[in-house]
Amino acid sequence: MRHYVLALALSGIAAAAACSPDPLPAPRVDSPRFAGSEFHASRGAARAVSPLGYSVSVDESALELRLPELRHDTTTMHTLRARSTRVGEREVTAGALRIEGERATLARPGFDEWFVNGARGVEHGYTLYEASGPEPIRIEVDFEGLAATLSSPSHAVLRDDAGRARLHYQGPRAEDATGKTLPIVFEEAGGGDLRMVIEAKGARYPITVDPTFVPATTITSSGATHQGEFGYSLDIDGDVAVAGAYFEGNGAIYVLELDGITWTETRLDPMLGGHPYFGRAVAADGDTVVGGAPNHAGGGFVGVYRKTMGWTVEASITPSQATEQFGAAVDIDGNWLAVGAPNEDAGGMNQAGAVYLYERDQSNLWQPGPRLVPDDGGPNDHFGTTVAIAGDQLIVGAPDFDFSANDEGQLYVFERSGSNWTQVDKLSAPLPIRRSAAKLGRVTDLDGNRLVATNRSSTPSSSDEIVVFERSGGTWGLVDYFVTPGFGGQDELGDGLSLVGDRLVAGAWAYMLEGRVVIYDLVLGTWQVTQLIDNPTPLVNDYFGRSVALNAEGLLLVGDPRDIQGGLETGAVYVYPLVGDPCTSGDTCATGLCDDTVCCDMPCGPCGDCNVAGMEGQCQIFAEGEEVTGCSPNLCDGTTAECPACVDEMDCVAGHFCDAGTCLPLLANGETCAAAGQCMSGLCVDGVCCSSSCDAQCQACDVAGSLGTCTNVMGAPHGNRMPCSGPTCSEDVAYDDYQCAGGLTCEPQTITPCSPFVCGETSCRVDCASSSQCQEGFVCRIQTGECLSVCDGSTVTFPDGSQEDCGAYRCTAAGECYSNCTSGVQCSDGYACSPDGACIPRPEGTDSPSCAARPSRSDRRDWSWVALLVAGFVARRRRR
Repeated sequence: MRHYVLALALSGIAAAAACSPDPLPAPRVDSPRFAGSEFHASRGAARAVSPLGYSVSVDESALELRLPELRHDTTTMHTLRARSTRVGEREVTAGALRIEGERATLARPGFDEWFVNGARGVEHGYTLYEASGPEPIRIEVDFEGLAATLSSPSHAVLRDDAGRARLHYQGPRAEDATGKTLPIVFEEAGGGDLRMVIEAKGARYPITVDPTFVPATTITSSGATHQGEFGYSLDIDGDVAVAGAYFEGNGAIYVLELDGITWTETRLDPMLGGHPYFGRAVAADGDTVVGGAPNHAGGGFVGVYRKTMGWTVEASITPSQATEQFGAAVDIDGNWLAVGAPNEDAGGMNQAGAVYLYERDQSNLWQPGPRLVPDDGGPNDHFGTTVAIAGDQLIVGAPDFDFSANDEGQLYVFERSGSNWTQVDKLSAPLPIRRSAAKLGRVTDLDGNRLVATNRSSTPSSSDEIVVFERSGGTWGLVDYFVTPGFGGQDELGDGLSLVGDRLVAGAWAYMLEGRVVIYDLVLGTWQVTQLIDNPTPLVNDYFGRSVALNAEGLLLVGDPRDIQGGLETGAVYVYPLVGDPCTSGDTCATGLCDDTVCCDMPCGPCGDCNVAGMEGQCQIFAEGEEVTGCSPNLCDGTTAECPACVDEMDCVAGHFCDAGTCLPLLANGETCAAAGQCMSGLCVDGVCCSSSCDAQCQACDVAGSLGTCTNVMGAPHGNRMPCSGPTCSEDVAYDDYQCAGGLTCEPQTITPCSPFVCGETSCRVDCASSSQCQEGFVCRIQTGECLSVCDGSTVTFPDGSQEDCGAYRCTAAGECYSNCTSGVQCSDGYACSPDGACIPRPEGTDSPSCAARPSRSDRRDWSWVALLVAGFVARRRRR
């Protein structure tokens, strides 16, 4: 996980206490070296000093970090040399060094490698200008001096030969040219080296990759002693935290104040004797901190310290009557202080327990208030094991209260009116989890109208339950309880609890004998695990997570009272800004994700906002169809914070179309297209955007010189239009050589009459087998396959080839001989039509085919011969 980078400075003030004549010892002050952060050229390299106190150097091949000594460690300074060995398919060679203020860049073919010397660490980035091999992209980094081990796919710890964490390599981010976040993970490459794997399918270059080196600095105590238990107890309010080291000498508490990125430590020690366990319990509220010493002679002790010019003793409080373990639990809110004495023999009952209240008056003197005992207390209930005070509400835990079994536990609610506190309610675990040794009330925390408490598990295979109560309408009630998957009863989940609003932090100091911290967020009414923080320096029997403290700004402190520093089991406090905390990079966030200037619970791409008022730190996904910067012209889909690939034009901003998941501007007429939806005109014809539908057979939109404009074409039709037909024949006319000739459809270029034959399938017949295959007025001569005229002047031809001579008469088109006439055209050549309707030989000297010569009255002749001639024709015969 990610550590808040700590520059630890120790400062303090000798506090004269009215109740303690001995002044506090003058604290030791350590000041980090601030020597600027800009690079400068020196002996062929870019050199700088980090604001965090280590030196940075970049030469033509690698980054070098020289780390300061660890506290309590006199070994030589450690040096890390980090060198990229492969980017994609490229073997990395020396680069051209360029210096720009806090940035040093190594320019190489196809990519730049760059380093930014920032206030919280050294960013190690790559800008990839082009693909250098198949997907996914792999970048390999070789480490010398320290060895990398993965603690998560986004976090590696760089350790020295002694196994101590010296640096973190974390927070890898990858984005393409559109701002789209690309998936990226770390892999171990063997030999203490690392490999980054980036899924870049469909990404647009350049691609930026940006992990960061962050010093693994922790808060340790200035008075560190072996087994001093620094960090056993914690509390925080705003930028002021307090940590207990109850076994450091006679016990001490440390005030930790955050100023920007620097923590200032002040050690407070009331100089008690006899191992009083001062710091076993601590509390912070504004400018006041409190420490309890439950083992102090006389029943216990509580020290109250306040910051005026410095931190001074405001009160040293001892119990007003015989009691035991006074100060085992403390909490403060404003001018009210609650102190638990869980082993007091209240009411004559052995270790029944009691709680003492104190009120600060206008003179800043703490006056004793009511002493509280429950209305149903019993022996060994240990009432006062925990106290939590907020406003007019006080919650007291009695973890060993018995219902029907031993030590089921109970919580008591007291309410204040003026200066009087009255018990108003009792809270217990629901029946399904009310069991022997559950000890509800052993650990609690209160924030406003919400209360959380730990309830011990009955089996090693299931975690302790976390029980949630809420106050509504002046009444407290159970609203939820849950176990946490992946934890067992032996992990001590919930031994540290801290609640702020809709976020809960629980420590599990015994998890894997190393410790782990769980962060829950209330999402749509359900408490969900949103983050896990593992021990950054895991050793067997560490107590990482024994105490946790979260402030309203999302700053989390985690105590590990058994942490080893410089070979001594002194304890340490780790600091993590969680989601919702302001940030400039993921280096300062426990999740490694800085989005929208706050630490975020998940990658929150352009279709999400992690800085919504009231929900800071929780990525809020935009509605479907919303257009946002960083994703446009693609539209958000309402299901992911990343910019989604489009499926069709409905997923794109107006004026765009979808192409392989990316929205592109609509195309102008004449530009190449694949579908109508890609064109401004809404018409994709012949592979280009077109001015009209252009769907006639002999039109096209891809004509050179007029692309995008519908044009009548010559020759063959374009594209997938119906091709010109082959030869056709209809109505005894054959048509062939169809082509586009300037019209809308294909036209025949060859037209051939079929006479005397009729049409075949696609052309004129060239022979016949029956007269039906001849045009009207023709008959088929089967023997030769010829179509002959049925009537050839005065001769009739029959289908069997026989003929009939019509003599003086002509024949009809139907193959019949005229038997009389009305005109000479019905008579054979050399014959004329007589007045009485008979064809007679034309007298010599006449040439009119239409009528016989008419003699004058003076030239009348004898026509009796005509009758004889007609009678002769009656006996005409058929010729074959």
